[in-house]
Amino acid sequence: MASTAGIGDGVAAKKSIRLEARVLRLAQRKPADGSTHWSTRKIAAEVGTNHVRVTRILAKAGLQPHRLRRYLSSNDPEFEEKAADIIGLYLKPPVNAAVFCVDSEKRHSSIG
Repeated sequence: MASTAGIGDGVAAKKSIRLEARVLRLAQRKPADGSTHWSTRKIAAEVGTNHVRVTRILAKAGLQPHRLRRYLSSNDPEFEEKAADIIGLYLKPPVNAAVFCVDSEKRHSSIG
């Protein structure tokens, strides 16, 4: 009697490889929704899997989409005005004044 073990393994492996390719392709592109970067949950929703699997796929490939080096656009409508103010502080700092930078997002450090 012949064994049927492993007959479906090839199909599952091909689906897994395709899923990994889609996850990696998305993680290296800018999100279409206008946000600045991908999250694992956003990628998972896009490809139809769970965020834990996406995390494993990205870790295996050594990718961190939130840390990709590329220009990130701002959704802030006042971004240009704010950027000009900050750049002005660097180019022509106020005399006898201290300039402090405070990041409004708690998860990011402003001090390197």
